[in-house]
Amino acid sequence: YIVCSLVQRAQSDAAVIDEFVSKLTAGSTHQMLRLKILSSVFSILEAHPKSQLTVLSALVSQATKTGQFHNISSQLERVDSLLEGWKADKADARKLHLVISQAAKQADKPLQAHEFLLKHLSTFQGGSKAELDQASGAAKDVVVDAIAQPTVFHFDKYLQLDAVRHLENGGEKAVLGLLGVFAREDVAGLAAFEKANPNLLKTLGLEQSACMEKMRLLSLCSLASKEEEVGYSQLASKMDVPEAEVERWVIKAISAKLIDAKMDQLRRVVIVKGSTDREFGQAQWGKLHGKLSAWETNVQQLLEVIRTARTSVEQ
Repeated sequence: YIVCSLVQRAQSDAAVIDEFVSKLTAGSTHQMLRLKILSSVFSILEAHPKSQLTVLSALVSQATKTGQFHNISSQLERVDSLLEGWKADKADARKLHLVISQAAKQADKPLQAHEFLLKHLSTFQGGSKAELDQASGAAKDVVVDAIAQPTVFHFDKYLQLDAVRHLENGGEKAVLGLLGVFAREDVAGLAAFEKANPNLLKTLGLEQSACMEKMRLLSLCSLASKEEEVGYSQLASKMDVPEAEVERWVIKAISAKLIDAKMDQLRRVVIVKGSTDREFGQAQWGKLHGKLSAWETNVQQLLEVIRTARTSVEQ
């Protein structure tokens, strides 16, 4: 209570708050108490954005140190709105996102770590060459992590990041090439890339079997997005698997919500109701426009039927 009262009196002095936070987090005893104090101080400083930003960074680090990262989820859920309210510049947002990403990784929260690493890299959009050079390590990490994550199947958004595209100029051209394979290629494309870069997956810490499994699902998804019915033999060829294994892969794709489909075992075809587009460019916008136009036409026809029926009743 005494500490919080002192903070309230000094809250307008950023230098005093910075020094207080620095000394509070430097100690090695009573770590849980230090975490509680930081949490209280964070709440007290709501009217002082710059100091609150300093405290939040320290709070994240302290929560990680004490194994209490899960207990600051409410603050982390508000990070975007807090940064906007604080009118934080790119440098501050960049630093905070990276601190949270590293803390989440240490706390064994891989998806959250990945999410904040993406946010960190998004702050480099339109950056100078020097800034993009600075981001090359994080850009490489996010690419490798995206490929390794079993739940990540959309890679086009990574190619839209300036920091990731800059890998081509920083000695990591092969990493960018691998990302391009997962964004647009199929099983045959990955096999060809591996042949041209035989040690890359191992060097990056990626398992070849896991990469190929993901690519088989992506290849299935690509084929399903082009056809309303796909034969088992066609899928087997595309995924480079025995035809007897096709149903297992289709079930995996449905479970991953990559496709909405059912299997006709007598005809040995997969009937596709819907599928996820791996890219969203001009062709996908056209496809969406067509669906919306068809929906609009159907609604207009339905309204006309209702109007006609109403007129008949009134007469």
